[in-house]
Amino acid sequence: MSAPLTLFAQRQGEGPPLLLLHGLGADHRDWREVVPQLASHYHVIAPDLRGHGASPRSPGPYTPWQMARDIRALMEAEGIAAAPVVGHSMGGAVAMSLALLAPERVSRLVIANSVPGFRPQRPRELGEVALRLLMIATLGPRRLGALMARRNFPDAGQSGLRALVEERSAANSRCVYMASLLALTRWSVRERLGEISAPALVIASENDYFPVADVRSFAEALPHARFEMVPGARHGLPLERGELLAGLLRDFLDAPAG
Repeated sequence: MSAPLTLFAQRQGEGPPLLLLHGLGADHRDWREVVPQLASHYHVIAPDLRGHGASPRSPGPYTPWQMARDIRALMEAEGIAAAPVVGHSMGGAVAMSLALLAPERVSRLVIANSVPGFRPQRPRELGEVALRLLMIATLGPRRLGALMARRNFPDAGQSGLRALVEERSAANSRCVYMASLLALTRWSVRERLGEISAPALVIASENDYFPVADVRSFAEALPHARFEMVPGARHGLPLERGELLAGLLRDFLDAPAG
């Protein structure tokens, strides 16, 4: 365990705080279509996680638990007693870790394109991890980013999204990416889901890496959760369907806690 870092964060809007946590190899720009839709009702805070984007690169560790401590420190520094926390992919792991480390800080929890354990269990999952490690080690972050961009945004009209992901990936640290990915493969809270007391929304994409059935089972294991599936969407939901995602968030956050 290391000391929490002071993170870079994009802030927009007035109102109660709302935190948005991005995925592996990404940064606050993943929320660029979501933030404007929410900033009229919330003070939206989209930090760059440890080692990502404009936040400092430290010796580590780059575990979801340490990143959750960074977010808790950010909330303490800004006087945020509690807030809804939204996590995408690796950001979902960080959000779940925060909900377990400091449940009083998480008033509501939204997990998109994520699962409660990234330990590879199936041959396909092992292959996915091995491919990413091989690509980042041999070809570097830009080439890996280009590959992921083509997989997540393959349509002809998504060339701008592919360019954004490739540009963002080129600035990534090879060491940070590898350390974060390896830490993810050792992280799991499957046995602790019953401890997450916050009202939760779990969102799956029809064509994600994570099978919809697995994500639905995850939602059913949480004490107070609802499940949504976005037809036709892939893993990059905040960029691909940002307006739709923002609508799901508004509906959930505005609903009575029960």
